[in-house]
Amino acid sequence: MTFALLTSPLPLARFSNEFPVEVMFFVFFGVLAVAFHIWMIVDCATREPDQGNTKVIWLLVILLAPLGSLIYFFARKLQRASLPPPPGPRFRP
Repeated sequence: MTFALLTSPLPLARFSNEFPVEVMFFVFFGVLAVAFHIWMIVDCATREPDQGNTKVIWLLVILLAPLGSLIYFFARKLQRASLPPPPGPRFRP
């Protein structure tokens, strides 16, 4: 019985040189998720106004909530993108 298990093609397929498509799928989307998370942290740290504790609260939401970066993206980033720029001096080269 052990000889039959050692000679079956199933264990050999596990050690082949092919990288499973499922693993590539999860690695690809995992890298995208981490990149999006880092992008939202940087966006919040650089563009969120310092009025009150809003920046600190949003950073905590992004870092501690499982879907915090998506919450920040839909609640703040899209809202800021639709607003007109604030009045004041602008840098024009």
